[in-house]
Amino acid sequence: STFCTVQALCKSYAINAENQCRHPSVGLTDQGTSEARVQKQMRQIADRTVVLADSSKFGKASLVKLCALCDVDQIITDGGLDTDMEQKIKDTGVTLHVVRNGER
Repeated sequence: STFCTVQALCKSYAINAENQCRHPSVGLTDQGTSEARVQKQMRQIADRTVVLADSSKFGKASLVKLCALCDVDQIITDGGLDTDMEQKIKDTGVTLHVVRNGER
């Protein structure tokens, strides 16, 4: 038999990790409502949600909330993320993979 795993690969305009999942403005946000709607549908059918975001997106918020950070399984970002933000994300239980310069 064959098993198929569906993953939603999401991009985000902004990621805020303050207060984990308790505050309504926390999580992934974007500028457009239509893209947010598509990403929500993708997450609903996916087994896992993986976010690809460069470090400049962290600590910010935009207009439309995509999801709470605790609804994300993994975040992949570059080495520009400060250690305080790294720890805040890890504290939410999200798997964080920081790709450092020269790493593949």
